[in-house]
Amino acid sequence: MLNAFLPSPGMGASGRLPAVLPAPAWIDAVFVALVAALGGLLLLGLRYGLAGLEMAARARGPRLLIAGAGLGAWLAVTGALAGRGFFLDFAARPPRIGLAAGAALLAAVIIGLAPRTGRVIATIPGSWVVGCRRSGS
Repeated sequence: MLNAFLPSPGMGASGRLPAVLPAPAWIDAVFVALVAALGGLLLLGLRYGLAGLEMAARARGPRLLIAGAGLGAWLAVTGALAGRGFFLDFAARPPRIGLAAGAALLAAVIIGLAPRTGRVIATIPGSWVVGCRRSGS
């Protein structure tokens, strides 16, 4: 009967499992590299799309800089919050991860509805969106 009140192996002193099991450092490194690669591809696509509009190089630079700074700021803020464990409390109402996802979705909708966004996207080849598709099938 006394064993029911003692923590099981792997549990903390409170008798509860830790909120998050620690992951190996290489998993964090792979995830950060993947996010950086996708951000770079997004900016590369924007650069290609702006060039397709026959926009002068002087005009493209500030737009790319603003987009890169905005993306970098978003990743820095969400990364800092995640590092502090802000998104771990799933009992909070509303769930904190939902706030971040909702903010990202709202930004995507606002950017997507902008008239210039449609013109930039129209210059990007459809094969970039589809990716690795087999031809002839």
